[in-house]
Amino acid sequence: MARRALRFALLTWLLGACWIHVPGDRHRPRTPKVVRQSRPTGAISDQCYLVKESPALSKSELHERLALRKPLPERLALVPSHQGAPQDARLLNFNAAGQTVEVSLFDCGTVQMLEKHSSLWRVLLSDCDAVLPGTLVQIYDTTPRVEAPESADVAGGVKTTVLQESESARAAVTWNGMNGFSPSNCPREADGVHVAWRLWNCAQGACSLLHEEEDDKALVCEFGSLKKGILTMVVGETRRFWIPWDAPDRRFGRPVPERALPAGDLVVDLTVLGIEREAVFDYKLSEETLKLVNARERSLPVLASRAVGVGIQVFAWAMVYLHYLPPQDLDNMVGFSDTVL
Repeated sequence: MARRALRFALLTWLLGACWIHVPGDRHRPRTPKVVRQSRPTGAISDQCYLVKESPALSKSELHERLALRKPLPERLALVPSHQGAPQDARLLNFNAAGQTVEVSLFDCGTVQMLEKHSSLWRVLLSDCDAVLPGTLVQIYDTTPRVEAPESADVAGGVKTTVLQESESARAAVTWNGMNGFSPSNCPREADGVHVAWRLWNCAQGACSLLHEEEDDKALVCEFGSLKKGILTMVVGETRRFWIPWDAPDRRFGRPVPERALPAGDLVVDLTVLGIEREAVFDYKLSEETLKLVNARERSLPVLASRAVGVGIQVFAWAMVYLHYLPPQDLDNMVGFSDTVL
């Protein structure tokens, strides 16, 4: 009896312990653990016009470039330490003695800065309302490198990477004829595009700016080896293309003589500003060209050739019509009958 009582007490204690630890709703699923992906150190906002792998510049790095006789960066991006839009800038002067940097912001003004501590600069003087005096900023080198980063994609044999994202959606697709379905917001081969571009010549381990256009209109089919990459871009997106010296088609846009491409590796920063649908079939002629066309249309040789062509077509259709016309209809048409004969 004592053993049975002890077993009963032990079983009762175990059941009570299990009842205490069982949750109120045993069928409630566990909340999954959310894994947040942290941005890598040194990564910049997608709205910034630069390769994200570029580190922030400091005074010591600028001194090192001068000591090693390396070129200073031609293009910079000013990123405020607080929440603010990055600014695209050009380096004007680096005063090694006064340890100040003077840059020019596009369509804004000039800014003079002094390094507060490593890779953090304080604005001393500014003509731009977007960057006020006293603002703390970081400076990033946006000058391209000769070699594309490992994260670059390949489109049409040319490496490319996104410099600036766009808010335009790519989800919707439309039928693109023989090319199948394509994103509706992206250019097609028969479309024209308005682009802004910068051309960099990369030689001897450094890239230097050759030329840039703020708004250049061209057809998609005129972009050579860059065409496949442009067919996946949307309005407002900026990409950087690395064109090797042995690329089969190195042109982009209309390569007029003053835009001749140098021999060697090239880098093109290209932004899509707008898309004109079916622009390849839209012929916009100047007034002088229209006058020449009208004069040619009214000339005697053109009118005579058209008259001869129309006469030949009418005669051919008349012969075909008479050949397939029934005999009784032919007699009625020409006015003959058996009684007359």
